[in-house]
Amino acid sequence: MSTVVISPESCYSSLPDFFRRNSGQSHSSQEKFVKSHLKKSLSSPVSASSSNWEANSIKSTAESSLLTNGNKLTLPATPTETQLIRTATKRLISTIDCDLISSGRCKNVLKAILDSDFNRPGQFNRTSKAFSDISADEYEAISKVVFETEHIYPKPRLTFLSDRSILIVEMALPLHEVGITFLASELSLLGGIPFDERLVTVVVDTNRRRNTLNSRSIYTPDLSVSFRLMKKLHGRRQVRHVALGESALSQDEDVLREKFKLEVASNTEVDLVVKLKVDEGDDYERPGPTSDAYKLLVATKFNQDSKTFVPSAECHLPLDDFTFLMDMSAPSTSVVVAGHTWCSISAVRFQIWVRGNHPIDVNVDDGPDVAHGTLFPSIDMDNANEMMKRGLARMRDRLVALLQASDPQFDVSHITQYDPMFPVKLNWDHCRNNFLIAAEETAHARYIEWYHDELKKLRNLSQAGHDSDSSYTDSGTSQSDDFSDDGPYCNTRARKKQRTFESDGESVTI
Repeated sequence: MSTVVISPESCYSSLPDFFRRNSGQSHSSQEKFVKSHLKKSLSSPVSASSSNWEANSIKSTAESSLLTNGNKLTLPATPTETQLIRTATKRLISTIDCDLISSGRCKNVLKAILDSDFNRPGQFNRTSKAFSDISADEYEAISKVVFETEHIYPKPRLTFLSDRSILIVEMALPLHEVGITFLASELSLLGGIPFDERLVTVVVDTNRRRNTLNSRSIYTPDLSVSFRLMKKLHGRRQVRHVALGESALSQDEDVLREKFKLEVASNTEVDLVVKLKVDEGDDYERPGPTSDAYKLLVATKFNQDSKTFVPSAECHLPLDDFTFLMDMSAPSTSVVVAGHTWCSISAVRFQIWVRGNHPIDVNVDDGPDVAHGTLFPSIDMDNANEMMKRGLARMRDRLVALLQASDPQFDVSHITQYDPMFPVKLNWDHCRNNFLIAAEETAHARYIEWYHDELKKLRNLSQAGHDSDSSYTDSGTSQSDDFSDDGPYCNTRARKKQRTFESDGESVTI
């Protein structure tokens, strides 16, 4: 048996394309980043005995090819190198079957995630996408790449409907998150119900992945509430799921309806279900190359004559500078910067279901166990508040039953006689104002994505004009900037003033 050591360079060149890209990083910096991980995974020599590999497996791996920037990249055909590269790649990405992830369906999912392909032209303001014909094995491979490697950040939420072979990928924006954050904080108070927290813990989870009992389906509720009995009952841990919550932007509703049904159908015992829907006034579209936003926010970063970037080009505007440029004459529900509408809220609606004599059916839109409420365009949450109280009362009864099962002699009278309150601390006016702030943060997130995509286009143009000059580098850009403490795009402390706007004695540099 011989021992062969393979270099990180040869491994890197044969890795799938999605491992060799990290949004916002230059090619050389990303290569350096991945190779550093390969060096760790290759720190010990690997045995090169072809007897451990089936001939067909070697052949299929050697003959398989991946698309890299439109060009075919063929894996090496020699058994020894093939074995080493596959072993090194597996070490880098845990135990994933590399051939499986290189399949067209998996690559499409991972490419959409890595390219942030949710706010592209034609996708409008979607924060989710559904992929069909995904097998359970492919889902598991994608899940491992997403959650067990450092190459994908931020992490998306994955919901897998095994019976329909559908994978739903969600990349949440601040406008999607803000309502759930307030609900989670309020429900953790359990309507002020007095109980001994040493006996029962109220667990409020946001975005926690769960498995269904009767299939390989996986779902991730935006919000879930459960009771955890601290003492085992007859040797068994007792957990009761009592509430679920889901939030959706308007364009995501069709995609997420199936996810919502799966969550409720997998938790038929819940007493309370809350759906929050945020509608935007108009479909979001990116600024065009002739727009004022492009001229102000992008064109000023690139010298067309010299085909070079100004020193601050790698730095997008931070949130405070971006919001400083907002058009204050626009409606308060719209974020308009440089003449472009980046986000606009038209409505925020709540729908609440409470369990009656039968499990909750989210297909029922109206009835005695359903209530509606709105935060936008105006606040009207009275009916919703009353339905929330009903739901909390049922949760109180579940809590009592759990305590009595633990100790039949336990005095629960002080709990049963208590009428839950809702809201306890939540102020809907304050919540509404936070939706406006979340709209600004969503607008800023869209601006960042658009800005760096436009910079990539200019960088390609610039590089094409300097192919004959091997010493060419972007002005003001260094390798160390890619991994600064402030993120992969820039260190805002290093930005140089390029163009300054003044207003009421204040200024902002873009």
